[in-house]
Amino acid sequence: MNSSKNISIRDLKLWYKDAQALHGVDLEIAHNKVTSFIGPSGCGKSTLLRCLNRMNDRIPHCRIEGDIILDGKNIYDADIDVVQLRARVGMVFQKPNPFPKTIYENIAYAPRIHGIMSDGPKMDELVEYSLTRAGLWNEVKDKLQEPGTALSGGQQQRLCIARTMAVKPEIILMDEPCSALDPIATA
Repeated sequence: MNSSKNISIRDLKLWYKDAQALHGVDLEIAHNKVTSFIGPSGCGKSTLLRCLNRMNDRIPHCRIEGDIILDGKNIYDADIDVVQLRARVGMVFQKPNPFPKTIYENIAYAPRIHGIMSDGPKMDELVEYSLTRAGLWNEVKDKLQEPGTALSGGQQQRLCIARTMAVKPEIILMDEPCSALDPIATA
């Protein structure tokens, strides 16, 4: 994303069947700034986050109106490559969702399929870097070939954070990512 660009949300409305979940959201999100959405349960925070990388596309009977502009382009335009968008706009969910793969493969999978990096020493460095940034490397460095699903809940969440960081997205959306972490892991 160009350093002068923001995300502009204009008159965003969303319905699940007949139930309206978002009502005309207008918001500017500044580049390279941390932005938090605070509100009561059920007010649409997660729904809005899911709109920013088109995760709501997967929900049947979901209808969206309005614009989300990134780099001068509406991310809901028909010519947007959703896979590339999700590489640029990563997401960490409230509940950990590691792939049913090894710890190593959880990190290496996306850089490989996006053509960012192939296997070899550079991939090993990327896996170590991502796990270190998520505060997990020291706990898993000797068990990288074990399943990510065998980790504790907090470790799984940190694995998902590391997996998101591995593709070096321009934007990382986090939906209560610390809810499964203890205070030490949260820090």
